[in-house]
Amino acid sequence: MNAFPKKIEAFFLTSDVWVYGGLILFGSLYKTNEYPPYSWTEYISYTLLLAVLFCPVLLFESVRDYLVRSFRTIYYIVACVVCFGGYLPVFTWWYPNVEICYGILLPADFLITMALLVIGLKVVLEANRYLRKKIPSRAWLRFLELDTMILLSILLITLILALMTVSSMNNPEYHTKEQLLIGYVFDFQKIIYNLWSLVLIWGQFFITYFAFFFFYYINRHFLIPKLLKQRGFITYFLAVTTCIVLFYPIWAQLIMFLPINMLLGGMVTSAFHGENGWGAFAIIAISLPVVLTLEWFRQNNQIIALEKAKAQTELDLLKQQVNPHFFFNTLNNLYSLSLAKSDQTPELILQLSDLMRYVIYKGKEQKVAIEEDIAYIDDYIRLQQIRLHKELDFRFEKQIQDNKLQIPPLLLITLVENAFKHGIEPAEGKTKLYLHLYSDAQSLLFTSINTFEPGVIQQKGIGLENLKQKLILLFPEKHELLLQSEGTTYTAKLKLLFS
Repeated sequence: MNAFPKKIEAFFLTSDVWVYGGLILFGSLYKTNEYPPYSWTEYISYTLLLAVLFCPVLLFESVRDYLVRSFRTIYYIVACVVCFGGYLPVFTWWYPNVEICYGILLPADFLITMALLVIGLKVVLEANRYLRKKIPSRAWLRFLELDTMILLSILLITLILALMTVSSMNNPEYHTKEQLLIGYVFDFQKIIYNLWSLVLIWGQFFITYFAFFFFYYINRHFLIPKLLKQRGFITYFLAVTTCIVLFYPIWAQLIMFLPINMLLGGMVTSAFHGENGWGAFAIIAISLPVVLTLEWFRQNNQIIALEKAKAQTELDLLKQQVNPHFFFNTLNNLYSLSLAKSDQTPELILQLSDLMRYVIYKGKEQKVAIEEDIAYIDDYIRLQQIRLHKELDFRFEKQIQDNKLQIPPLLLITLVENAFKHGIEPAEGKTKLYLHLYSDAQSLLFTSINTFEPGVIQQKGIGLENLKQKLILLFPEKHELLLQSEGTTYTAKLKLLFS
């Protein structure tokens, strides 16, 4: 059932311990590369030392979900502050450094930096968790679309270039008669005094870099979906060439008109220079595999959504089949007792009413508490014991860690119905039915053992077949159904995995 890979997947999806573990490894790698000799012994020593120093953080994150569920928000915040915020005073007190063994030194400034990074990472993760709860996932996906991210990246890059350009202007070290060299400096006083120049330069840089976005946009939204998909690669390549030779001279001429082009010494000197076309071709070539990958993911998600919709439709049809199946069984029981004018008929009708109410209302839900499904099984067995005219040795052992555990309704009853219909009812003499149910947060195991008459095939009817189909739809690769007979004893075991 691939339980181990699923546990690894669940660890990365539900826990943040690995994030802080990655930060510890980063710090160890940084310290190992700071001074030679570089050795695995040093790297492992730094890793173990940092893991020990930050063990409260790792322990807190390993039980974070439990703390959120079990404690009030104020207590969770206090525990978070103690585990994360308590490091700075400790590291400052240990100044100037911590020496463990074998010459391994951790300076106080490094420890304080690591503590600040851990605290900052916690703030970022909590903010992300809060925003994901408040903002629907579809809104996040729309915001994180590739087009939006590229435009935001262009805005950020051009803003940084504009800030460095304004800071470098009128600086003899960078601004010469021939051209302006953009230096890695930020003179915030000069920036404040030249805000209008900053806006103009930013706009010119944005127009220059927007040319790259233009060719990417045409490639993604027209050339790939229309020509590559419908007419093949040769037509696509010819269309790319035509697009470049048509538009790159226009963009090059537009950039030449911008004052920033001359200020920087002529980034573009001719509207017909070949390197401009090669730059546009490079943008299309780089974006091609990215767009194809995103398109593959989009189509794959659509296929998964269609499969889920199909599975839900099949599951609904199976539920519609289960209800009449149960009705037929119980109404036959009621009919036989009414013919015999049994005094138990009113009690049987009342029991049947409760069972029908559960089937009609709870059976439509996706999940129910396990205690509700168990109560339904108990009522069903009491109804069967009322009408049976034979001795039944019945036991039902339950080991349930959480009575509120959510499971699909009407899964377990199929095995019980099968035991009565094909085992106990046709059997002659004394019969038995032993049920055992064990469940925890990760799994459920339900066992049914009953007597039967040799030669009676237990798998007759639609009940077990529907159960098998429902298990495939609800627990793909996360279930086991074992049916076996030995002598006059029939055993059915159902195991479900929830994680």
